Amino acid sequence: IDVAIDWLGRAAESGQAQAQLALGMIYLDPALGRNDYEMGAGWVGRAAEAGLAEAQFNMGLMAAGTLGNPPDMAAAADWFGKAAAQG
Repeated sequence: IDVAIDWLGRAAESGQAQAQLALGMIYLDPALGRNDYEMGAGWVGRAAEAGLAEAQFNMGLMAAGTLGNPPDMAAAADWFGKAAAQG
């Protein structure tokens, strides 16, 4: 997983939205041993801001409190709306 993180990190830093999402999901997945909410949400957020619908959907899930964080339903609705607008 360390090699994947290294390569994804390089691509994510260069602005590749799919790599940003993938790297973020690695950091959000406790089964992969990283479990860093701030880092994961940051990378997913960058992909969402770049317009990646899957990342926007995942930001909606996070805003809804699915990771144990306090829910912000207005932000969740906003992210879900952005994702839905792309089909």
